[in-house]
Amino acid sequence: MFELMKNTESIRKWLSDNRIIFVAYAAAFAILLVLFAVYGVYPFGSNHILQVDAVGEYVPRLNEFMRKLKQGESLIYSWEGGLGNDFYIAFLTYLQNPLLYLGLLFGTKSITEFFALVLILQIPFCALTSAYYFKSKGTASPLIIVLFSLMYAFCAYVTAYFQVYYWIAGASVLPLLALSIERIFERGKFLFYAASLGAGIISSYMIGLFLCCFSVLYFMNIALRKKEKGKPFDAKSFKLFTLGSVMAAGLAAFVLIPAVISLPYTVYLSDPSSFRFELKFYFSLLNFFTAHYFYMTPSILQFGEGLPNIYTGLFSYFLFALYFANGKIPKKEKLVNLLSLLAIYLFFSVNILDYAIHGFHYPAGLPHRFSFIYSFFVLKMAFESFGKLKEIPKKRLYAVLAGIAAFSAILMLRYPVIRVSKPGVFSLAAIFGNIVFASLYFYILTLLNKGCPVLPKAKYRRFRGFSKKAVLIALSVIIVAELSIGAFNNMNQYKEFPSRELYVLEYYDSIQEAKALIEDDTAFYRMEHFPDRVFSDGKLFGYNGISEFTIPYGEVVNLFQKFGMVSGYNKIEYRPSTPLANAIFSVKYIMTRGSHLEYSPAFFKDGIKAGKVMLRENPYALPIAFMIRPEILSWKAEKESRAFDFQNIFVNKAAGISESLYGEDEEIEEVSGELLDYSENSGGGYDFEVSEEAAPTDVPNMKFSFTTGEEGLYYLNLGGKGMKSYTIELDAGDFKRTVNYPFAEAYDGFDLGSVPKGSKVTVTVNIKNELLTKDAEDIARENSGFANFFRFILTSIIDFKSPAISSRQKGNVSVHLARMDSDVFMQAHESFADEALESVSYTETQVSGKLSVKSGGVLFTSIPYDKRWHVYANGKELETVKIMDALLGVVLEEGEYELSFENRQPAAPLSIFVSVCTLGIAVWLAVRKRKTDGSVNEGMAE
Repeated sequence: MFELMKNTESIRKWLSDNRIIFVAYAAAFAILLVLFAVYGVYPFGSNHILQVDAVGEYVPRLNEFMRKLKQGESLIYSWEGGLGNDFYIAFLTYLQNPLLYLGLLFGTKSITEFFALVLILQIPFCALTSAYYFKSKGTASPLIIVLFSLMYAFCAYVTAYFQVYYWIAGASVLPLLALSIERIFERGKFLFYAASLGAGIISSYMIGLFLCCFSVLYFMNIALRKKEKGKPFDAKSFKLFTLGSVMAAGLAAFVLIPAVISLPYTVYLSDPSSFRFELKFYFSLLNFFTAHYFYMTPSILQFGEGLPNIYTGLFSYFLFALYFANGKIPKKEKLVNLLSLLAIYLFFSVNILDYAIHGFHYPAGLPHRFSFIYSFFVLKMAFESFGKLKEIPKKRLYAVLAGIAAFSAILMLRYPVIRVSKPGVFSLAAIFGNIVFASLYFYILTLLNKGCPVLPKAKYRRFRGFSKKAVLIALSVIIVAELSIGAFNNMNQYKEFPSRELYVLEYYDSIQEAKALIEDDTAFYRMEHFPDRVFSDGKLFGYNGISEFTIPYGEVVNLFQKFGMVSGYNKIEYRPSTPLANAIFSVKYIMTRGSHLEYSPAFFKDGIKAGKVMLRENPYALPIAFMIRPEILSWKAEKESRAFDFQNIFVNKAAGISESLYGEDEEIEEVSGELLDYSENSGGGYDFEVSEEAAPTDVPNMKFSFTTGEEGLYYLNLGGKGMKSYTIELDAGDFKRTVNYPFAEAYDGFDLGSVPKGSKVTVTVNIKNELLTKDAEDIARENSGFANFFRFILTSIIDFKSPAISSRQKGNVSVHLARMDSDVFMQAHESFADEALESVSYTETQVSGKLSVKSGGVLFTSIPYDKRWHVYANGKELETVKIMDALLGVVLEEGEYELSFENRQPAAPLSIFVSVCTLGIAVWLAVRKRKTDGSVNEGMAE
């Protein structure tokens, strides 16, 4: 009892001693609350906070996770997108945050509010942990600690990537990780470090990779700063650091081991053959400094070359500059910190290093995902600079401030907005804002430099204490105002937040009503919602689907492209596809709405109204598995120039039908271009370049006109580079139809339905209108010769002015229109359906059924190939094969079979065992250390 009371009192004392960190959390929470109110986010208005990947990726996955937890479903696998996917790796990637379990209190209709709640609770943790770090230094007042913690919580990384909630969790761990590494040197203890790094890896193994890199860099940083001349490095600290790193890996083993096994199946890893060992700087050092300024456009959806999001507030930027001008800070410390920042900069700017630190992967649209490490370094140095601000001679202070002003003017003149606002250029608003805030900070820095001499010493002596408080209060107001405006700019890149009604609520009840109409259909099937709401409608609304945004199996993405179905680098999107694709991928139902599709696709039954959607059934959807001919295994499934040819080959190989499913393309009668120059290429498509006459607001386009030669079912397939959107106009006399689609992927297909003979089909493809510029370093890189290499390095550092070459958007487009032979399709379907899996039952990880094989062949399944799928025939496990380099199959001889498919995660039990054992060892060491030291506070810290 006495021990319990002692522990309670110690905890109470710890909370009291550290109350400032909770004040920092509350301050960040309050700022976010005000921002959400300004945005009109529910309940302050009718909007939701979702942007970028949160719309089609994070929130649908969160909703699927909540549904699985509530219904007790397996977390191993999911059928709700991409033909099926590894849910466990998604769980480890997105869903490790304990805050997410609050979602059990929310339903799908409130999923946007739940996401907003996660953000408003989680982002302040960056303020809390950084406040704990700055408090540990014991050199600043509580107000200053709170202000610096807010600079970290509202740095550009957090506010630009706030949608990526699982990255923010990793960023909040960084201050604790830095403190724990310092404790290794100061106190000879490593458990705090192991726990911090382990927690960071668990929160997100991607960010965990960056935290591991930071740990090595920061350990070397401290070791170099502490190393005394003539003495060896601290071997004891190195041993403790190594031991702590191993223990952190053990704690996170249940994340790391499955991730290593699962990632090769996804699109996260780049094909090594696609990487070219060609040295390239994404941006110059001079341009890099623009990212430190206020109200600059953040890098969101840039690829590689986008500037890192490193803004932490102008005040910290100026203190960072003064850090190097402070004579009281040892030169060795300055040099080591400068080298650390230089190393981070090189990983930002050099393509090879950037590729390596991202796990040998090119970041898709969200570049430099480790920017928070640089921001923390800057704030750490700025905090130390502030503590020794009075040590700087006044003349030196004025000289540095004048230098900053001159340098800022150079940047603003060198990088003004010319065409559009983008990362690295100064808009008029940014220039005005930086001048205003810089002027205020310059004045405040001069006041704080020498005892705050606001009032005369003799006459107003009794007010001098008040004047210092007034300056600090004014500083607080200015910093909070700047950070709030900067956060508003970064979090509101699309200038308006959409209505929460349009995200889920508008069609949720209708889709549930449509699902209720077919609830008696217990067979395995897939359904789709067209046009989709969020790319991952199956996950959002709860049904087995095809469309999925990010982490589908990479081979499946490639296969869909070969079939002419809409798919991109990391997503699959269902649009009314060909009857063959609908059949073999088990698309039995579609829900349609709006003007995109007012007619039934080929072979679908007329729709049944369900609220705002129309439910249509495809009676030709095949089961999840059926027999095909063995010739399919000898086909390498090479991509064809025409997706219709790929489907022709599939029918020939799989069903043994020599006739073509699709005939030759309908001849293009007329091609025209507006605001661009075009020419036919050798592949049957057209190359184009936007003309110089095109204004930034113009929409160049190409038009393709066809006249159908026969009546029948027609399908459109288009592909290319540089496309923006397209429109299809069908004119069949009295019968007319127009379909507008606002997004055009590199591979796109569409079902035109039954089209009469002699109908006019016009396809208008709108082209992106972007001005492409080669900067000085690009020009230098293209020049040959040894001397030009040094010129390249020079331009990459100081952005030496060279004539830039501007070019208009270039690209290519090909459009194919072909008629499908319905008789050939029916023959192929009959062949497949004759030997199809029957009495199918399934769960998230199992599929079973009966199959009668009349002649030997290959069992085709619409399950993505994965070695973790095990297939059993009459109780005996069979070897699996890859079909078309993407799908799971097995070779079967003639006979009767009871088939079972089971998905297992063999690494999960072992990895969990390793993590539990490591945790047990860590707890035992902590308890033992606590008993030895007799210190509750140290035990809590460790």
